[in-house]
Amino acid sequence: MAIAKLGSMALDVNDLQRAKTFWRTVLGTEIASEDETYIFFKAAPGVSSLTLQKVPEGKSGKNRAHPDLEVEDLDEALDELINLGATVIRPIPEEGFRWAVLQDPEGNEFCISAG
Repeated sequence: MAIAKLGSMALDVNDLQRAKTFWRTVLGTEIASEDETYIFFKAAPGVSSLTLQKVPEGKSGKNRAHPDLEVEDLDEALDELINLGATVIRPIPEEGFRWAVLQDPEGNEFCISAG
């Protein structure tokens, strides 16, 4: 039996509204609640949610934890994410498992792969 379940993954951001627009579009989910410091996205049943937390300091170094997103069409999703403001920091490998590492507009890393 598990001690706990993952309730939410939190990302630190400086521009809460910009991050809200990006992640709301990426995840296609609604806001559960928000204030001037936090935005809580609604979770689907049995799935962890995302929380955005406004912080004063900027990002420094590599994230030690990051969201891994599953998409239907990796190439199409990659194009859509770039159009939303994501940056590719590790492109899809030419051989083997197909996945990519990106940064959101705040510099937070995340991975995408075909699910």
